[in-house]
Amino acid sequence: MAQDKAAEIISFNAPHAGAAGDGESAGAFLAAARASAGLSIDEVSTATKVKAAHLDAIEASRADLLPPLAYAVGFVKAYARHLGLDADAVAARFREDVAASAPAALQTPLTARDEPQGGDGARIVSVFAIIAIVIFGVWVMVQVTGGGREAPDAAARAPEAR
Repeated sequence: MAQDKAAEIISFNAPHAGAAGDGESAGAFLAAARASAGLSIDEVSTATKVKAAHLDAIEASRADLLPPLAYAVGFVKAYARHLGLDADAVAARFREDVAASAPAALQTPLTARDEPQGGDGARIVSVFAIIAIVIFGVWVMVQVTGGGREAPDAAARAPEAR
């Protein structure tokens, strides 16, 4: 059995055809290894603490259903380790699979437009903060220029009582 698993790992790590699709995907390899170990997705999910939906997406090679690549690779490594496989080799293959399926998304750097926005709540808070700063600035200016002068000293208004 150990020799069969080693043979699978060696054949998995062997060079594979890129565009032709002759090589087995990392997801299919993990699914086959899980099935040969007699484990269910739920059992692997419980052991690795990776959501079953993410494991299903990995097996189906659906990177679009997974979190960002760094997290997904971590999930793949945890999955491979649980099955007793070479986690680094499986993760490398997974990266290749993802790169082949969506090269533009991986190679395009994030721009300011792509960054997540805070939404309406953040805009409202920003507007109130700006208004508060402007009001404070006006108040300081009025105080400095003397527009907010106080009445003459209390001593000048009331004669001293002795």
